[in-house]
Amino acid sequence: MRESGFWILLLAVGVFGGIHSWMASMGLKQRIARRCKGNFERFYRLLYNAVAALTLLPVMALVVILPDRILYQIPAPWVWLTVILQGFALWGMARSMGRSGTGRFLGIDQALGMESAELTDELVVDGLYHWVRHPIYMFSLIFIWLMPRMSMNILGLNLGLTLYLFIGTWFEERKLEEAFGETYKLYKKVTPMFFPICFQWRK
Repeated sequence: MRESGFWILLLAVGVFGGIHSWMASMGLKQRIARRCKGNFERFYRLLYNAVAALTLLPVMALVVILPDRILYQIPAPWVWLTVILQGFALWGMARSMGRSGTGRFLGIDQALGMESAELTDELVVDGLYHWVRHPIYMFSLIFIWLMPRMSMNILGLNLGLTLYLFIGTWFEERKLEEAFGETYKLYKKVTPMFFPICFQWRK
């Protein structure tokens, strides 16, 4: 029975990912833009992020509610190393969002009609984006896999989220290629997707 939580969490993350991907699809955005009057489209990203956060909450609750079994717990002093690295990952996520525009990423700039919301034609390739194409996802993976305490439920959650990130990134990159064309294809050739190659250097 304890292992049932593992499979339920995998399924729950799959449902979450399906809702998230459906809302991110261009087809849904275009249908909403056609049917809704006014400037509802400018609120869409904020709504999208709000729904994503709300639908993730029940998944996180299942980690606590479902029967579980501890796989390992990192002892001191090594646990402090994982905590420090998780803190570094949170810093990296915040830094990456800031470089791409935190307000635009969350949808706040679009909802408020700010000028920064119109800066969507810029392909960010400097800073942390110089080393990997998706630093936010890279740091997210580092954070979830450095949990000091690993259980069957957390393992199911982490595997589901990792699979979703890889699948979601594949669809996201198709959109980026459509938006930026050869510029993004060249960027892909010289920049790894998630994990930097230490000996690779772009001028």
